[in-house]
Amino acid sequence: LFSILAVGFFFLHTVAILAFYNYKQSRNEDTFKELVLPIFILIFLSFWSQQVLKYIVIATSASTAQAWWQGQYPSISQHPALNGLARNCTYNLGAISFGA
Repeated sequence: LFSILAVGFFFLHTVAILAFYNYKQSRNEDTFKELVLPIFILIFLSFWSQQVLKYIVIATSASTAQAWWQGQYPSISQHPALNGLARNCTYNLGAISFGA
């Protein structure tokens, strides 16, 4: 699942970079200064979002293993991985994003 999301985000960011470049070229504003910073920001955001997705998967795996190790699997719910994913996408998302 992570690989599919990672490839999807890669193509999304690639299309955004190419669309921005084509937009600037069509308006004859393709000077070096006007192109480098926005393209650099888009590339940085592409790598950053890949890292955020990776760390969400790692934290979800760790919380699932923690629930199994402490024997909380039957008492919490039937789906500890989904509980871990929900917790990582809500409560822990700020720390994960800052760490990426």
